[in-house]
Amino acid sequence: METITFYCRGEPLTITKNEIESLTDADWFISLLIKYNDDDEKTELCEDIDIVKSIIETLRYKKIVMYKNISITHMKILCDKWCLPEWVIQDLEIIEQKTIEVIENKPTDETIYLCQICRVGFKKSENFSNSCNKHKMNCDINGLFHCCGKEEPCVLGYHYSAV
Repeated sequence: METITFYCRGEPLTITKNEIESLTDADWFISLLIKYNDDDEKTELCEDIDIVKSIIETLRYKKIVMYKNISITHMKILCDKWCLPEWVIQDLEIIEQKTIEVIENKPTDETIYLCQICRVGFKKSENFSNSCNKHKMNCDINGLFHCCGKEEPCVLGYHYSAV
C-alpha cells in the first residue's frame, strides 16, 4: 500500500493514498494534491493536525467529526477553501448557527438576588450547593466562632432569597 505523509505544522500525518481516494468521489484539495504530486517530497499543510484529521474523519464517516478545540468557523472556512463537498459546509453552517443561537439566548442581564442567610448578592445561574457559607453564631475577640470554634464557615448550602 502506497502511503503519503503530510506535515501539519511539523506534525506528521501518514495515510494511504487509496484511503484518501475512497473518501469522496469529488475532487478536493488533498485528493488533487495526491493525484498531481508524483514526487515524494515533504508535503507541508499549514494547518493544525487536529483540523486536518477532523476533515478526513468527516469525509470517512459522512458526518461532521470534530476533534477537541477546533473552531467551527475555522473548519467551515478551511472546508470551503479545500473544495470539500457542499454537504460538509452546509452541515457546519447549521452547527455554527445553533452555537450562535445558544450563545445569544444566554441571559446577560440576570437579576441579582440578596441571600437571606449570608446577606450576599447572587445570580440564580451561579447558585451552587456550596455558594452560601457562614457561621451559626458570631465570632469572639480572637476571631474564633462560638458555634464551631473554627474560622472556616460551618454552614454551607445554596443561597436563599425570599423573592
